[in-house]
Amino acid sequence: MRIRSNMNISIIEDGFLKEVGLDSLPEEQRQSFFNHLQEELEVRVGEKLSEGFSENQALEYERIIDGNQLAIKSFLDSSPGYEKDSLYATLAQETDLKEDSAELLKTFVNMKWLAQNCPNYQEIVNGVLDTLKQEIKENGTKF
Repeated sequence: MRIRSNMNISIIEDGFLKEVGLDSLPEEQRQSFFNHLQEELEVRVGEKLSEGFSENQALEYERIIDGNQLAIKSFLDSSPGYEKDSLYATLAQETDLKEDSAELLKTFVNMKWLAQNCPNYQEIVNGVLDTLKQEIKENGTKF
């Protein structure tokens, strides 16, 4: 099973292109390159995550990231008082998502599920990103 992480992993930062030796990439190509890179990062992180999941965990996570309302509700039911959770409050405050909107709940559940089931999530993202950076340094935009 291939899981695609949809944690909105952001790799677009000011120094990224310079770090990988592509700071001279024409402006009109940058967005396309970043979109491709973002997609590749999400796929690779998802693949890495799935290596550590049981089949049941993989299915549950896939349902959550696909926005399956039953899976999201089930998770929320097992986490009473989620509205008072600091992560929920932060997401509601720092995003344009309305409280209790389907997208906010999906994002919250996604992040909480990963925190519970994959506490080394950020390490995985960083490792995959480092590998991608190295591939880009070696192969340019044809990584």
